[in-house]
Amino acid sequence: MTYNPNPEIAYKQFTNFRHVTHPDSVIEIFKSGSIKKADLDEMRYKEKAKGLQGIWLSPNQFYSGYHHGNVEFVFDFESVIEGKRFYEFGNRNRDGGFDSFQILISDRDHPNLKKYVPEEYGGVWHVGLNRQHMMAPFGWLEFIFEGDLPIANAKYLSDVQHHPDKCFSNGNECKYLKIAPDMVKPELIGLCLKEEVPFPHNLLWNPENWIKNAWVTISNGFRRSNFDGHCKANHQSLAIAILRQIGKTGGSKSAARYLNAFVVKTMQH
Repeated sequence: MTYNPNPEIAYKQFTNFRHVTHPDSVIEIFKSGSIKKADLDEMRYKEKAKGLQGIWLSPNQFYSGYHHGNVEFVFDFESVIEGKRFYEFGNRNRDGGFDSFQILISDRDHPNLKKYVPEEYGGVWHVGLNRQHMMAPFGWLEFIFEGDLPIANAKYLSDVQHHPDKCFSNGNECKYLKIAPDMVKPELIGLCLKEEVPFPHNLLWNPENWIKNAWVTISNGFRRSNFDGHCKANHQSLAIAILRQIGKTGGSKSAARYLNAFVVKTMQH
């Protein structure tokens, strides 16, 4: 793994890292209660990953859009890595000419991999005083967590912008490449309804926004493809079901207000 020897590296502090995926994958995560590890030899690094299973996470933020989806599960970094071991897993040149660096987070020994010591200065990830986690500016930092991650341990779930042209998970055929950012919440709510999957309300970053999006989804007549025809005939019962779920976040007054507005609107038609 490449290190920058410059003692004046402009490190940037981070406290969280995120797993980014697509709404249809989120539904499977909701069903299982965990982000499930995948075979790494089916992902990117066949030469090192035989027998390894893990989850990709990163502290990086990409304002031009994420390449793996438009929904993020955000975890507290220190809590996840406590008591773990770290190994250099790889680095490679990505599009645009910059390097990405991968570090394996594991409970077990990997004698075939070089140990990564974050306390040593000069690496792409550095642990400073008072356990401050810092990342260097000269590459894209990624972590591979060897195991499953229960979503009960996540800090929150939120929507993010998918990269408009590239998807590393589904390729150019990804149906979420062009989806508008303001449609991610309705899309996810719609999938939960269709699959009859309870929404884990404790993960909501902004409960008020999710309640508003639920109401917008309902009042738009379930025009999106995630809804069966019978849904259109049962707006009120579905509205109550959604808002009961999302209203558990503590936004009960807002839930009542938006539900009342929906009922009044439907009675006028």
